[in-house]
Amino acid sequence: MKKAITFCTILVLLCGFAAQAQVIKPSPEQQAKKLTKQMSKSLKLSDSQKKKVADINLQFTRKQEELKLQAENEEIDQVQLRKETLYSIAERNNQLKAVLSMTQYNNYMGYDAATKKVMTQERLRQQKEEKEKKLQQQQQGKK
Repeated sequence: MKKAITFCTILVLLCGFAAQAQVIKPSPEQQAKKLTKQMSKSLKLSDSQKKKVADINLQFTRKQEELKLQAENEEIDQVQLRKETLYSIAERNNQLKAVLSMTQYNNYMGYDAATKKVMTQERLRQQKEEKEKKLQQQQQGKK
C-alpha cells in the first residue's frame, strides 16, 4: 500500500513537471527571428531590408520582454505597462516606416492588424487550455 501511494505521488509530480515543460516561451531572439521571417515573406523584403527589420524586431521583442519582467516584479503597474507597450509599438512602426517602401508599410499595417487579431485569439485559446490543465491537475491531486 505504501509503495502504491509513493508511486502515485511520483506520478503526479512528474505530470506537473511535464506540464510546466510544455509552457516554455520562446526567447526575444527567437520571437524576433520568427517575426522577421513572417514579415519577409509577406512583404517581400530585400536582403538589406531583412537585416534592418531583424534589428528593429529584436530591439522590440527585447523591450517587450523587459516590460513583461518589470510588470511581473511589480516594478510597473498595468497602466504603465500598457502605456510603455503602446509607445514601444509606435516607435517600432516609425522605425519600420523608414525602412519599408510605402506599399510595404501599408501592407504591413494591414497585416499587423490581422496578425493582432489572430494572435489575440491564439493567446486566449492557450490561456483557456492552461486553465483547463491546471483544473485537471487540481482535480487529480484531490483524488
